[in-house]
Amino acid sequence: MNKLLIGVGIGLLLSYTVLTLSSMPLFVSEETIVLQAKSLGMIWEEQNEKIRQEIYDEVLKKVEDDFRRQEEDIYYKIDIPKGSSLKQIAQILKERNIINDEEKFITEAQGLEKSRKLHRGTFFMTETMEIKDIIEILSN
Repeated sequence: MNKLLIGVGIGLLLSYTVLTLSSMPLFVSEETIVLQAKSLGMIWEEQNEKIRQEIYDEVLKKVEDDFRRQEEDIYYKIDIPKGSSLKQIAQILKERNIINDEEKFITEAQGLEKSRKLHRGTFFMTETMEIKDIIEILSN
């Protein structure tokens, strides 16, 4: 009985070893490794550098465009008289082409709880400013 068990055990070990070794590739070419790496989304250092350069160029172009746009913006001097109401301020800004819609300006000022905090004085603004930025300038 012992010899039978030893024989079965040795047979199982040999079978396992043969199956394990036969399922392992003996040689994997570099080309196969590269193709497998690419299919998994891996990139080479040269590609990585190229991608970095493309991102850098894109960001640099955006910064340059923003800078040019700022240089092209024309600043208008806006005088807000003492005692001006929110509606009067909206009318002044519309007349100077700083805003397009008085109601939108009024609604946004009220939404930001700044309708009673707008100051009188002289301010410099551009036609390209966002309404919330205009309100921020007038309330500081």
